[in-house]
Amino acid sequence: MPSSRLMKVYHILNEIMTRIGNPNISTIGVCGGEGVGKTTLLEALKIQPVIRDVFQFVIWVTVPKVPDPREVQLQIARQLPLTDKKPINAWTLLSFLEGVKFLLILDGVQEFISLNTVGIPDPTPENGCKIVLTTRSEQVCDRISVDSKINLENLLCKLFWENVGESIYSSNLQPLARKVVDLCCYHSHAIFLMSKALKDESDVDVWNNAIETLNMQAASPEQELEHIMVNVLKFSYLRLPDDTTRRCLKNGALFFVNEKIARKSLIDNWISDDLTDTYQKGRNVLETLVTAGLLERSEDGQFFTLHEIDRCILLEYIVPTEEAQVLFLINGGMGLTKPPKVEQWEGLIEICLMDNDISELPISPSCPKLRKLFLERNYKLRIIPPSFFDNMPALQVLNLSRTSIKSLPESLFKLFNLRRLFLNHCVLITTLSSKVGELKQLEVLDLEGTEIMYLPKEVGQLTNLTCLEVSFFEPTSQRRLEQSGEIIPCGAISALSQLEELNIDMSYDDKRWNASAEAVVSEICKLESLHTLKVYFPKVKLLSHLHWNEENMAFPSLSYFKFTVGHLVERIISRVSGDTELELERHDRYLKYVNGEGVPGDIKKVLRHSTAFFLDRNSTISRLSDFGYRNMQQLKCLVAGQCNELQAIIGGDQIESSSSDATVGLVSLEYMHIYYMKNLRSIWEGPVNDSSFNSLKYLTLRTCPELTTSSRQGCLQISPILKSSRFVIVPKSQP
Repeated sequence: MPSSRLMKVYHILNEIMTRIGNPNISTIGVCGGEGVGKTTLLEALKIQPVIRDVFQFVIWVTVPKVPDPREVQLQIARQLPLTDKKPINAWTLLSFLEGVKFLLILDGVQEFISLNTVGIPDPTPENGCKIVLTTRSEQVCDRISVDSKINLENLLCKLFWENVGESIYSSNLQPLARKVVDLCCYHSHAIFLMSKALKDESDVDVWNNAIETLNMQAASPEQELEHIMVNVLKFSYLRLPDDTTRRCLKNGALFFVNEKIARKSLIDNWISDDLTDTYQKGRNVLETLVTAGLLERSEDGQFFTLHEIDRCILLEYIVPTEEAQVLFLINGGMGLTKPPKVEQWEGLIEICLMDNDISELPISPSCPKLRKLFLERNYKLRIIPPSFFDNMPALQVLNLSRTSIKSLPESLFKLFNLRRLFLNHCVLITTLSSKVGELKQLEVLDLEGTEIMYLPKEVGQLTNLTCLEVSFFEPTSQRRLEQSGEIIPCGAISALSQLEELNIDMSYDDKRWNASAEAVVSEICKLESLHTLKVYFPKVKLLSHLHWNEENMAFPSLSYFKFTVGHLVERIISRVSGDTELELERHDRYLKYVNGEGVPGDIKKVLRHSTAFFLDRNSTISRLSDFGYRNMQQLKCLVAGQCNELQAIIGGDQIESSSSDATVGLVSLEYMHIYYMKNLRSIWEGPVNDSSFNSLKYLTLRTCPELTTSSRQGCLQISPILKSSRFVIVPKSQP
């Protein structure tokens, strides 16, 4: 369950768990009307680790509307290790359950049900068993004689009060607050969103506006619940701080289709759709939407979901009223196999046709006012008619990402007002026309994930470019290799003086890059506005061009970098799990050093400014701490593997030798993953200062055969930290 959704029920969950822990309470009834979140609450209860630790069996039963003891018996039996030979009846269940400690959750009890008839033993303080049931009626709780009742509607009011904050205790606001909760009809999601939208709000006019919005009548009683959410979302939407955030939310409604989306994918989508222009601004928007309760964030913070109810309402009620259909055509994700009729295109300023099955486009639609055209993720689109863009003189944003086109039509290079061109993951594109230099206004050129063999020198004419992302493909034949020439022409990068983001990706075996990397890196160092850089350094000495020292970065404005250093062999299968790679990639400043020797000074200079470090196949290093504690002060993530001479991770004597190092140490490190170290004998050598690892949350030691039980004494030295920080330690595992 997403962490933000758990937050909604956190206090109520604690209330239930407190009562479960009370030996004098054996049966608990959770009461509340439709939509208050009874089932969601108990789903959260079921997965709590403490519940799994206390009870041998946690049994979930969805009770039929018409009581059916046989159906209840079958549901229980399916969750117990009963032998196939025994018949499923009350005696069988009673015989088994009397010998175990169980928690029985009965969801949706509408009438009295005799638990003894089903075969459920009475829970008592002696056997420690518990029963929790949900019902809409307190009378059902009374008939079953529960020991304790929890009224969710009362607790939801308390949750609303706590989320809004101290401003709600004003005498002017309290009656308005009660009115807001009443108008939400105790619907938990509605109350949660309203509490977020009104957080710390003391203006009476704003509260009255909220009540006015919530008072909008439903078309019919059957639509009441839906209209409550429509009204809530309208208010929550208008309370967002700016139009950029609102546009990103609307875009998210199109982008989220019953799935969670990675942070990077979502922000990349916003950037490519011209909703925001930098990654940092995208992160700020994400944080705003999470704070507003409109997006739900996973526990690791890397994935986001949009509540399906919210998504449907945004698309049906809010997006259409915000944007007049005469100006906007929004048909994203509708499964279209053909584009809208050509007469529908004229007069539009924005067309969204992403995530469809469109395979052909009109020959030359008349779109004199069109500024934005989104065709991404139409995987069946292979050809764009030569004159398709002839009548789109105002076009500024064009997204053709993840289509199956092989080339760009000539008419595209006449789009003299084009500012953003996205072709990422168009894997069939192998060449970029020299006519790209005609697009003088271009600010963003995204060629990541294509199979382009080289950049034409005319790219250097795009002097307004602020973002360039490109992936190169190494020619497979000698003839094509000779035809391709320089991978990046001399002077092309240095000519892009406005460049803020640069991502150069290529095959690590590409000899052309190995030959030209030094010249390109030298040009990169002349870009004074650069704040994001991703590049591969085939040799360590190339880092010297950056002129970084211990205290200062070569680019004071460089807030994001991902550097891979050393000779990589792509044919070698990576032994790093996908989860570990994801952990590395999520950090803003990531250094990967592979197939190297020792501890080069230039590596240490970059490491000093890194938050994630991946060391792979270093042939001579004996201790990770040889890189220097001062240089690892900012590290939050450390992954190391297949360093055959490595014998220890940390040298405690090094910490002891310098009091200043002892205070900084590895205080920022949160994640450490060590794998396939055949000679690793100890984690720590000598005394260790426990304060150096105060932030560590996750430690994995995988396939380190020499790290025997007797040589893992270092682990015991920080056992108090392990206990308080709930580490996961895997001292040894098989390949």
